Order: sequence, then C-alpha cells, then structure tokens
Amino acid sequence: MREELRIERVEGAEAARLFKGLIGTYHYLGYQQAQGAQVKYLVTYRERPVACLSFGPAAFKVAARDQWIGWSVPQRQRRLAWVVNNDRFLLLPWVAVPNLASWVLSRCVRRLRSDWQRVYQQDLVLAETFIERDRFQGGCYSAANWTCIGESCGRGRNDRFRQKSLPIKTHWIYALRPDFRQVLCWPLT
Repeated sequence: MREELRIERVEGAEAARLFKGLIGTYHYLGYQQAQGAQVKYLVTYRERPVACLSFGPAAFKVAARDQWIGWSVPQRQRRLAWVVNNDRFLLLPWVAVPNLASWVLSRCVRRLRSDWQRVYQQDLVLAETFIERDRFQGGCYSAANWTCIGESCGRGRNDRFRQKSLPIKTHWIYALRPDFRQVLCWPLT
C-alpha cells in the first residue's frame, strides 16, 4: 500500500477546497485558516484522500519549549520564524492501516524544510505540535521520533488574565536540523 501513497503539497484552488472540506468535516477542531505562513499536505491512496497535515506559525510563547531550547526572550522574538507548528493532522476516519499515521507524519516532516524554503525562502530548524492529553496519547508522534517536552497549563494564547480553562495539551518537538539550538540561541548582534 505505501508504494501507492502520494504526499502532495496543497496548491491551487481545487486542492485547497478539498483540504479545507476534509479538515472542516472530520477534524475535531475543524478548519481555521491560520495567520501567516503555512504549508499543507494532502495524502492520497489511489487518488483517494487518506490524510491531511498542515504546518503554520509556531506558538509565540511557550514556557516548556522556551526552557527546553534555552533561548532568551530577544532570541525568541528574532528567531521564532525558524520554528513551525503542526497545527492539524488528520487521518480520515475510514482509514485503518497500522502505523500509517507515524509513517505519513515522518514522510511529511522529511520534506517540510525544503517545501518551506521553496515557498517562503526561509529555513526551519524545529517543528512543534500540541496534543490534547485527555483525547490522544501522541503515539504516532512518538513512533515518528518526536519528543514530548511537557504540558500546557490549560490557558489559550489569548488568555492574558488567566480566566479560561482549556484542555491540557502535551507539547511535542521534532528537530529538523541537528544544530537547531545553535541556530535559535546564536548571540544577537
């Protein structure tokens, strides 16, 4: 089966409509157009969709990630564009193939840097994602060699006054380059 899987970057109006419809219908968070740069992938088997993934802007400020990287606030502000967030990953509900999720995830991450560079003329060094702890265990991310670095505190990015209670999420990281820390923590000039 894997020989017949195709991973295509979403380009053009027809592919974008299909991606938006699949995510909007089958992903538990639905479809929301991210602000800023974004690369989307559609995975097909014999020309039928089986999975969708999208990568967009990294979270602006996350304590677990920022401590794990070891960068300063000015470094984060200047270098956040080198980090990307896997904001949607959907294996369509009728697809039941063992290990397919981790296989698709690892193949997309392998080509992410070159696709991002081609579209935005910007390199990437790190990918992140957030997984609702009570809903998912993150098994496909673990199998695809992502690292869980901590949990969220149950607040959203717009909750400056600590009034909202959101689901706790585990935070996963994948190094796209072995020198990611040097790039992100390079002294500012």
